[in-house]
Amino acid sequence: MALGPTSDQGLRLTFLPDPAIVPGEFQVEWLETRLRALAFLHPGLHLTLSDQRPCRPQEHHFEFAAGLVAFARFLDPKYGRELTDPIAIAGKYETGDAAAVLQFFDRQPTIVALYANDRATPQGGTGLDGVLSGTVRVLNRIGRSEGLMKDSDDDLCRHDVALGLTVILNVHLDAIVYGGNTWSWVENPELEPQVQWLVERQLGAYFEAHSPKAHQVVRHCLMARRHTNHRIQEYE
Repeated sequence: MALGPTSDQGLRLTFLPDPAIVPGEFQVEWLETRLRALAFLHPGLHLTLSDQRPCRPQEHHFEFAAGLVAFARFLDPKYGRELTDPIAIAGKYETGDAAAVLQFFDRQPTIVALYANDRATPQGGTGLDGVLSGTVRVLNRIGRSEGLMKDSDDDLCRHDVALGLTVILNVHLDAIVYGGNTWSWVENPELEPQVQWLVERQLGAYFEAHSPKAHQVVRHCLMARRHTNHRIQEYE
């Protein structure tokens, strides 16, 4: 390798784990997961992971122009019918910014991938609370105004709208307050209303432009609630 001018850009990091600190076989899969997530969170960023150990030389490239939308496709469990396309939500607020993708399915599990300043926060926190609160408000408004919910029906709650929902969220804050010994959730109280406001505006606009999809989602949430209530009654 010669020193001199180049048109290449980027950063190369080479390291050899110290066996006294990293005993046993090094798990390159953890790095794959981390670099893949960073590439999803930053559209257009190209990352290369090269494992040069003689026992298993391999190279992985990560770049996703579609960003969080591609992340949602990657997390799709391949069962259940799509009720919506991946819905991109992004915006700035007083203390930072947020980017999210929501997608609704007619399946039961909730799938989440949550980050704060690019750090995984698997237990969520106030950012996820804001997403669910905003979604609840939008779907209740549609259900009431479009006559999909009876006057006697209770409002949908977070549990109702979360069933079948995929949420990918990355928030950026100047000063993050983490919770838990492993920093697994975000506790900033100002984050929930700010994310809720973004979701209400942009998810509401999406459903205004896609009314049939909005009706499908509300009906799915109502049916999921009825099934949940039925199971509770059977248990009692």
